[in-house]
Amino acid sequence: MIKRLELENWRSHARTVFDFKKGTNVIVGRMGAGKSSAMDALCYALYGTYPSLQQKKLKLDDVIRYGENKAKVLLLFEKDGDEYQIKRIIERGKGNTYSELKKGSTIIEAPQTKRVTENIVKILGMSYDMFTKAVYSEQNNLEYFLDIPKGKRREKIDELLNINKFEVARKNLNVLIRNLKVKKESRRELEKYSEDLEKIPKIKNEIMELKNRFEQNEKQISELQLKLNEHKKKQEEISLNRELYERLKDAISNKQGALEAIRERLREKPEKSEEELRKEVQEVEEAVKQLEELKAELKGKMEVRKKAELKKFELKSEIERIPSIDVDAELEELKKEISVVEKEIAELESSYVLLSKENSELEENIQKLMHAEEKCPVCGAELSVEKANELAKEKRKRIEENEGRLKEIKVKIEVAKDKRKSLEKKVNDLEQERRRQDKKELLVKQLAEAEEELSGYETEIQKLKQEFNVISKGRGIEELKERRESLVKALEFYENQKMLIKTENELRQLNDELKKVKYSKEVEEEVYNKIKELETKLTALNVENSSLVKQIEDRKEMLQELEKIRKEVEKGREELSFLDEMIESFDILSNVLSKTQGIIREKFTNETNEALKHFWKKIYPYADFTSLRLGIDDAGDYILQLERNGEWINVEGISSGGERTTACLCLRIALASVLAGNLSWLVLDEPTHNLDRQAIRELAQTLREGFSGLVEQIFVITHEEELKEAATASLYMLDRDKEENGATKILLD
Repeated sequence: MIKRLELENWRSHARTVFDFKKGTNVIVGRMGAGKSSAMDALCYALYGTYPSLQQKKLKLDDVIRYGENKAKVLLLFEKDGDEYQIKRIIERGKGNTYSELKKGSTIIEAPQTKRVTENIVKILGMSYDMFTKAVYSEQNNLEYFLDIPKGKRREKIDELLNINKFEVARKNLNVLIRNLKVKKESRRELEKYSEDLEKIPKIKNEIMELKNRFEQNEKQISELQLKLNEHKKKQEEISLNRELYERLKDAISNKQGALEAIRERLREKPEKSEEELRKEVQEVEEAVKQLEELKAELKGKMEVRKKAELKKFELKSEIERIPSIDVDAELEELKKEISVVEKEIAELESSYVLLSKENSELEENIQKLMHAEEKCPVCGAELSVEKANELAKEKRKRIEENEGRLKEIKVKIEVAKDKRKSLEKKVNDLEQERRRQDKKELLVKQLAEAEEELSGYETEIQKLKQEFNVISKGRGIEELKERRESLVKALEFYENQKMLIKTENELRQLNDELKKVKYSKEVEEEVYNKIKELETKLTALNVENSSLVKQIEDRKEMLQELEKIRKEVEKGREELSFLDEMIESFDILSNVLSKTQGIIREKFTNETNEALKHFWKKIYPYADFTSLRLGIDDAGDYILQLERNGEWINVEGISSGGERTTACLCLRIALASVLAGNLSWLVLDEPTHNLDRQAIRELAQTLREGFSGLVEQIFVITHEEELKEAATASLYMLDRDKEENGATKILLD
């Protein structure tokens, strides 16, 4: 029995507590008052979900009241004499953050939502699917059975009865039986390979013969390879000797050519000896060196002289641009005049300060006179008002006179300052001119130094020219260089004599080395031909061995395949009898499962129809339809039928909306009593869809009186005021201000 449901920030509920009792509990309220959300919370407390959430019509954050960050659901129920309490907390953006299940005051499981739900399923003996199909009739889902497409109803009922697993097992068995039969046929197919298996000994012999040929060839290849290596080593030695022989022949030929060239150059002998020629060459080279050094020095001096002449010209030009002026006397006079003006300004400013101070003191005395009572504030004599005013008047006159003098002094100061400024400008101009005169004096001095320096350069240049003429003796540098070249050429005769002796010696050495080289072109060709012969034989043997390896591999693969087939054939012969036994056993088991399904379905149908017959008489208020049953159509699927005048007709198609709703309500109650009898709960959310007023009144009476002893606890969620009469336990009326998004309130409990 469900005893209490507490909601905190759940949908429209800020804080709502429902206390429930045995019998029919009714919650009445207008649309949006929070009725259905209370039953959704009950389902969520038990299973951690509810249909709209399961079908993703809502997100978990949507159950948290607007403006809040956390919702809480607490459910208290009894089962088999024990009291249980479930608590679940949902936080915005985090989901279900805490779940707790208590038995009495002891916590059984926390905080994992899944583990708490698993424990609830064990305690209630009912899954979420069974609860939502048999116990909890969601809003506008009373006709769930009729909404299932024809041909699918037996499948859905099988899921509720949990016998769909039998069907799955039976289908799997049939698939397994088909697979076993296919396997059996495949084993029989292997017998056709018996003739091929007789080839195994022949293939083994062929492999042995091919391997023997391969080994013989490998031995011959090894012997030929040794011979080939020896001949290649010999070929390398011959090649080295040939290269040395050719290099020596080329060197001898080059030396012979060099000798002929040297002899050609020795035909004309010079008149002077080698010693005389070398001495003259040294003298000429020394003269050329000295002359080139003098020439370079003379060039440098002439460049320096040119720069000195340019400097002299520039200095003269700059001196001529500055006229000679005597500014010292005028400058001295101006400075004296400035001194006089500054003295005048100082005196005027002093007078201005004294007069300003006097005026301040007069103003202060006037103030004292105006506030004096009987005595003079200055001299202490008796002072009347008339006297005070007279004294003040005199002082004000004195201030006016001073103000006039101050203005005059201020004008004089400004005039003096302007004069000083003008004089200072003239002084600046004269000082600038003075600096120009000083610069001119410096330039005159620099010009004298430049002229003296230029005179020194002229002297040095004349001296260098005289020295050049003494050394050259009237000959130019180019003439001396030509003489040196002719002397060097004459000296080459004596160098060629030495080169001739050296080259003749080198030629004799080369001829001696050539005689020592062992090289024969015929022997080289003979070795080359032998190598080619050996390589041809080796290639042929390697090609043959590659072919032998391929043949061996092919026969090995064939042998492996035949061995595999042989094993499969032997294994297949052993498995055939075993497969026959398995197929027979599985056929029996499939039939047993099918019969078991039929027995359970028949028992379910009989018990459901008994319940439908009983409840129909209590729920349906009219006499035209006398009973209700769950029938079976030609396709073996379930169909809901009404009895009229002894004839069973289908609910779908011929019944009115109210009759259809009543039939579905009766079926829902019957399913709850048959499938959830141990729980004895029933939740009906808006069960009056399509019912007329008479049917609603009859339903209220049935819910009030007809279920006594049949269903322990019923929950009715409705907007129909007449269903308040159905309450035998708790009655709640809910309301809320939807325009202001107000919280759900309990108006009556």
